[in-house]
Amino acid sequence: MTINIKNILINVESTFDTVFNRLKQFEADYVDTDNKIIINDNLIDISVLDYKLKIESKVNTTDIYPILNNLIAYLINDEDNLYIHSVVISKDNKGILILGDFKVGKSTLAIEATKYGYEVNSADQTWIKANEMVLGSSFNKDKNGISFLDKKSVNKKIKLEKIVILKGIAAEGKLSINKIDNKDYYIKNIFRYSNWHYDMPLLTKYVRLKDTGENILKFIKKLNIDAYFIRGDEKKIMEAICDRKEGIK
Repeated sequence: MTINIKNILINVESTFDTVFNRLKQFEADYVDTDNKIIINDNLIDISVLDYKLKIESKVNTTDIYPILNNLIAYLINDEDNLYIHSVVISKDNKGILILGDFKVGKSTLAIEATKYGYEVNSADQTWIKANEMVLGSSFNKDKNGISFLDKKSVNKKIKLEKIVILKGIAAEGKLSINKIDNKDYYIKNIFRYSNWHYDMPLLTKYVRLKDTGENILKFIKKLNIDAYFIRGDEKKIMEAICDRKEGIK
């Protein structure tokens, strides 16, 4: 498999389906290149430009996800581009970037959004540029296992109009919406969903992954999209979003 990330071509070899699933959104025609990703039962060997990582020990499958996302973020992140743990939904090419911790309910909210005429454009990680989604992730881990979004939906350029930071989904839960007006607090809360891929210790063998924090901060400081903390029942949240009530403008 060959992938293309920001016009950098990389050959991929692995015994793990997770590797190919994770990189599916970047798939390109095969080329002969020195850039490589090799992940097998007892080896992780990544050599892409100046990104080098070699671990010769039993590979813990839970480490594959942060390692691959760390490489992707390292190649994408700069002052004008950001790779962020998120879901994107849109209607008429106007999008909402949904942030939140793992298992907080981002996918649940996205599924509910489809009942209101929204399309899901990114299921897990999103490449954004300025106020626009460039490429969404089709790879989706949900309660039914692994599924994939339609390729057409993840390759759309979506204008992002608001950011929802999901604090929790609860059936019949009280709706709570608070706009983030303080810029420092805004930066701090968006940053945490962009840095997990280098801040997470590996169990395979402890190594430090590439820190992309400086570029993340530069990007977020220039970001100009209203952000809201939201908690409550997914239906009430979507009704508030669609009706532009309860403080969401």
